Amino acid sequence: MNKADTRRELIARRLSLDSQDVALWSASIVERLIQTLPESLEGAVHVYTSHQGWNEVDTSLVMERLTAM
Repeated sequence: MNKADTRRELIARRLSLDSQDVALWSASIVERLIQTLPESLEGAVHVYTSHQGWNEVDTSLVMERLTAM
């Protein structure tokens, strides 16, 4: 299996996920990410804007949590 085949396979798996599973995984990933950050952030934090229709991790949750810090 080459890189293109692997990419297609992983995208297909991601797209087959149930929206509730995506939401649960997103919340879990965001929580773990926030826990790794220092208590005070100085400077800019760059966050990729996820595409909801692609079943990606919901990065809007990251932006909400960072804004509240």
